[in-house]
Amino acid sequence: MKIKIKKAQEAVVKILKKYKNMRCICCGSKMSPWNKTCPECGEPEVRSKANLNAYKKKVIFTYCGVFVSVIFIVFSSIYLTARENTYQKFHKRAKAYAEAEGYELSLQCYEMVLNKYPGCRRAKKKITNTVITMYEEGVIESREEGYSYYQKYYNILPSEYRSKIWNALYP
Repeated sequence: MKIKIKKAQEAVVKILKKYKNMRCICCGSKMSPWNKTCPECGEPEVRSKANLNAYKKKVIFTYCGVFVSVIFIVFSSIYLTARENTYQKFHKRAKAYAEAEGYELSLQCYEMVLNKYPGCRRAKKKITNTVITMYEEGVIESREEGYSYYQKYYNILPSEYRSKIWNALYP
């Protein structure tokens, strides 16, 4: 009988040692493992020190995730703004060249945009429209010369733009 009582006492001591650092998840105050609610704030859920540390890690990882997301959004917007500014700068030049009938220089401006930003669909569309305008205004004098432009931009332009140039040259 004494052995059972001694084992029971050891088990209670072991439990008390394990839960001696119980803390409230809301206010962080120490509390007894026998309390169902926090004596300070009345919060019903309690956690051991290990669980409280795990909870803190979860909160820290959440804040880190939010921070990384905000940084990503900021840098993405900076990149897109720089891309837009570059496009606008070259577009103004290309437009001025096109108005002065310097279509070759206009095409070179859009090629510079594509060298810096290969996926810029607006620059590809402008190249297409410039080549078509050159053919319609007689700057490109023959279909063979137009076909050389078609070949030059074949790998750069998507099929929808290539077909527009083809249809303009060979109606």
